[in-house]
Amino acid sequence: MAQTLVEEYENMIKSVTQYGGFYVGRYELSGTVSIPTIQKEKTVLASKNWYVFYSVNKKFGTDIDSATTGMLWGCQWDVMCNWLANNGDRKDITDSSGWGNYNNTQVLNNSGTEIKASGTSKKLKTGITDFTKSNNIYDLAGNYWEWTMEAIDTNGRNNRGGDC
Repeated sequence: MAQTLVEEYENMIKSVTQYGGFYVGRYELSGTVSIPTIQKEKTVLASKNWYVFYSVNKKFGTDIDSATTGMLWGCQWDVMCNWLANNGDRKDITDSSGWGNYNNTQVLNNSGTEIKASGTSKKLKTGITDFTKSNNIYDLAGNYWEWTMEAIDTNGRNNRGGDC
């Protein structure tokens, strides 16, 4: 597994260099482990260990020639956060409570109706409100943790983005 991860990391670096960047899914992972999706207003696939998500993410892109998919590496997450902070919507990445689903944040739907009160915890469906959108990517702040390939110890990976 260690050699596989080293090769995948090296291939990611080559791809980013060759194509000048990488893509991030617009919505959080939804569906099931056997039939994963990345679609708006779906229930987030959650409560699995990092390796399950690693394996599920590898299933995307298999129908597209030359596409490689997977979980973001920690360095990619950092690059993405810099992009969010400095381009387009220019979101605050050091305190994302102004655009993320956290316990201390009121969340409104696109019509201005409250869908989650401040001081409460509620997991939201993918992309359910533009409140949680930055640069056309939803739910990076709060809602569910985002696993990265960055190791936190010998058995786990780091999670980013926060949790409601």
